[in-house]
Amino acid sequence: MKLQPEEETALSHAALLLRYAAESPKEVPENLVRPISDALKAKEEAAWSPEVATKFYTAYSSLCNLLKPVTIDTISVMGSTIPRRTANLYRVILIILLLTAVVLGFFATAITSMSDDIKAFIKQGETAASDSEKAISGIKLDIDKLVRDGESAMELSLDETRIPLETIVKIAELRTRLRDMWYASDMLKERADGIAQITILDGIPDYISGDWSRLPKLADGLDNIKNFYNWRRKADSALQKVFILKSIYQALLPLLFGAIGACTYVLRLISEEIHDSTFSSTSPVIHSVRVFLGALAGVAVGLGGIVTNSSELSSAALAFVAGYAVEPVFSTLDGIAEKFRRTA
Repeated sequence: MKLQPEEETALSHAALLLRYAAESPKEVPENLVRPISDALKAKEEAAWSPEVATKFYTAYSSLCNLLKPVTIDTISVMGSTIPRRTANLYRVILIILLLTAVVLGFFATAITSMSDDIKAFIKQGETAASDSEKAISGIKLDIDKLVRDGESAMELSLDETRIPLETIVKIAELRTRLRDMWYASDMLKERADGIAQITILDGIPDYISGDWSRLPKLADGLDNIKNFYNWRRKADSALQKVFILKSIYQALLPLLFGAIGACTYVLRLISEEIHDSTFSSTSPVIHSVRVFLGALAGVAVGLGGIVTNSSELSSAALAFVAGYAVEPVFSTLDGIAEKFRRTA
């Protein structure tokens, strides 16, 4: 009886599996080795027969079951550079994702800190501006009693010797409040410029630094207050743009950490597959799909709130866990989908 090409292939595969089994910790019983050895001998002596084939395939099937999940495919792939190249690829991807997360985290933290400072300085400046406006009104009433015909209380020099002492005290307090207002305004500009340096946003254009000299007249004080509210309006506009950037970052965060969790799991799995000789020709495709599913699971958990955050973990931590273990996430999705099917 002549061997068919498929039978010759099965014999070579059986010999390869026996060699792997001999080098592995597993013990192969003699009742599996003998029929395969007899079949190889029958091939060499041209004594192939249906009886030999039957015993061979029975032993070959038992040998395959004994060595699972190791197969001819995994043994062949392990002899190539595919596992090493795949591990290097996901190591590089993980490093890139981690660096991206660190950089984006730095930007988000810096922007959040500076935007919080802007809000605080806006509040501080508004308080100083409001107090200054009230002080100007009170001082004007005092000076109105002193001005001569043709003079204006708003244009009169605040260093006039005829101004009484109690009004001079009010003027000194006004100058202090105006300096506080200018300090807040200058800090608004500094923080807005800081945000502009690390983002694509603009700072506060056409800004004029605060005048720290003594206030010469009340009209200049009102102009200063007007300028502050103008800078504050531009700072509010900058905060709106910062809010948009932070929203984009918050949306990307679960996706990014879900992918990081999935890459971490894939690298761990590749290490085990290489150790156990179970890396197959389809493993690269399976691993790439796993990363995409991990990113999707991170979004579903981090933004969609599919998993209840009973442990008070951050959205980033939940997204990482979801990417690392996608099965529970999609099991939850399957359960939700099943409930919809039942109610439909």
